[in-house]
Amino acid sequence: LSSDSGQVTILILHDLSAAFDTINHSILLSRESANHYATVQPRFTSYLTNRQQFIKVKNCTSPTAPLSHGVPQGSVLGPLLFILYLLPLGNIIRRHNLHFHCYANDIQLYISTNTTATTTLPSLSTCLADIKSWMRKNFLLLNCDKTNLIFIGPKSLTPFPHSPITIDNTTLSPSAHIRNLVYKKRKRRNCLLLWNRFLWTENSTSMKKMEGESVEEEGTFHDPKHHPVSQT
Repeated sequence: LSSDSGQVTILILHDLSAAFDTINHSILLSRESANHYATVQPRFTSYLTNRQQFIKVKNCTSPTAPLSHGVPQGSVLGPLLFILYLLPLGNIIRRHNLHFHCYANDIQLYISTNTTATTTLPSLSTCLADIKSWMRKNFLLLNCDKTNLIFIGPKSLTPFPHSPITIDNTTLSPSAHIRNLVYKKRKRRNCLLLWNRFLWTENSTSMKKMEGESVEEEGTFHDPKHHPVSQT
């Protein structure tokens, strides 16, 4: 929709290394106490504290060691706890006037801008530097080599003709296709689907008007097989 008004949408998909394994329990519990989760904090505290871990290979077992980091990635609580851990990150992103979407460790930044804007890409680079700095302080590692960038818009408006987007000394190269984790409601059950191409919109009403019944009532990601995004 932004492309209809002569804008390009810049989307960055972050990749975190071993994200669920590096969550610091003390920091996580402090997040919960500071963000009005007092009613459930005792349960989370019980869930996380006084845990032990060991390694077993066939009949050989290592000594136990206290577990002070990490949440189970395949659990129900794991993604929720990770989102709670990331709460302060939203303030950093908003400070740079960017939009974002998170599902557990899947973090997406996006902004729509005119091609004549000269401050958008430097602002993105500054935001990414602040994000990486915050993650470093909170025991999270942003994998710059696997962080993806794509420009979405008409071919006449892409590629974006300004300064590169960088994280530290790593330059993000735009991709023609990226793989993304999306949410969709289908047949009364929630599913997570992977699509090679996608269309993103914040205005689901306009999308419904354009695509009719092919858009689900919940979620703002659209099945690309009904509306493919052309290569850029």
